[in-house]
Amino acid sequence: MNKKMLKGWKDVFSFTFSQTLKGKGFYASTVGIGILLIGILVAIHVAVAVSGKSDQEPSKVSTVHIVNNSDLTQVDFSDFSLIVGDKYKKVSIQVEEKTTKELLKELSDEKGTDLVVEITNEKDTYYLNGMIPAESALKKKDARGLLDQLTILLQKNKISSVSIEPEKLTVLLAPVQIQIAKVGEENQSDGEIIVKMILPMIISFFLYMMAMAYGQSISKAMIAEKNSKIIELLLTSIKPYAIILGKMLAMVSVALLQMFIWIGCIFIGLFAGDYVGKQIDSEFNNVIFGTFKMLRDSGAKNAFTVETVVLAVIILMVGFIFICSIAGLVGAASSKPEDLAVNMTYFTMPVLIGFFAAYFMPMAGAAPSVVKILTFIPVTAPFLAPSELLVGNMNMLEAGLVLLVLLISCGVLVYFAGKTYRNKVFYNNTKSKGFKLFSKEA
Repeated sequence: MNKKMLKGWKDVFSFTFSQTLKGKGFYASTVGIGILLIGILVAIHVAVAVSGKSDQEPSKVSTVHIVNNSDLTQVDFSDFSLIVGDKYKKVSIQVEEKTTKELLKELSDEKGTDLVVEITNEKDTYYLNGMIPAESALKKKDARGLLDQLTILLQKNKISSVSIEPEKLTVLLAPVQIQIAKVGEENQSDGEIIVKMILPMIISFFLYMMAMAYGQSISKAMIAEKNSKIIELLLTSIKPYAIILGKMLAMVSVALLQMFIWIGCIFIGLFAGDYVGKQIDSEFNNVIFGTFKMLRDSGAKNAFTVETVVLAVIILMVGFIFICSIAGLVGAASSKPEDLAVNMTYFTMPVLIGFFAAYFMPMAGAAPSVVKILTFIPVTAPFLAPSELLVGNMNMLEAGLVLLVLLISCGVLVYFAGKTYRNKVFYNNTKSKGFKLFSKEA
């Protein structure tokens, strides 16, 4: 493909780009979705902050009356204040000799904040039954958290009932952690494992949504003037390859502009939500920021160098152009909107293949050799290569080869799309059905 074949693509690009930006739909969707993203993120942070603040407030329960109806000879909850947080520090625990019915009857006429807890068992299963008196000001949620704390002490009472020494009890209750290492391989931190599992899913899902959102728009742009006599005059001065490239790059540029605006809104929502959350609760911890910090502290930051991030973004953008090139080819091969509706299958199928390969492979534990091969296949490379590069599974030379493969693939698709576009116009190929690239009708 020489330079003459692409002469005039800039004019097509400028016209299509400006016309797309002038459309009401662009501003409405960009601004509307941007505001929605900010609002959702701020609302999530506010909800988390309000929930966290309520969790820190002292428990409304004043006294817990314990009734032991189990086979445990005695129960001891004297350590309750030592193991609970500030929320339950003021809660009093009383082991009663009275029956559950007697206690509930005594407390039924009081609008107090007492809670009756009955311990029962059936064979090897023990139950903590929380009962709120009829006129009590307590709600079920007030008792639920408290019962979780009492469960810890009940477990201790169960073990103590079999006369185990305190030193041995400590060993018995000590947690067990599993670690697996393979000789010759470096151990991965928890942060690296999380990143290698989640990052491909995030990138592939993001690219899939962008492809689905803009693929059909690009295909429609290819058939916009196809049945008009104006396009025949236009093709006498501008090659079809230039029209295809100009239109496609214009639509891709609009998509990337919209994407960057939305990403900016996401960051605004994150920081605004973090600020509002801290105003509501001074001890508010941003979950997203906390996750990033955890990943950096665990060692996952070693793979995220400036060079790999920049190259990963370039691969992602070129990969998106490749996907849009498929949409352009489908649009060039369609004469009418009815044909396009049928032919869009040829666009959605490779996109779905790439998306599923990147989204489910981390969960399936695919062999590294299989993932490596898929990163060099044009259909799957845009979904897999950026994350593989970011986490350190791909070196710069391999990333360069992936980028070269995608660029060549884009060129090939533009060439075929231009050839098909010309045939559809000059050979009046408007009655053909299905996905026929080079069919001609005299």
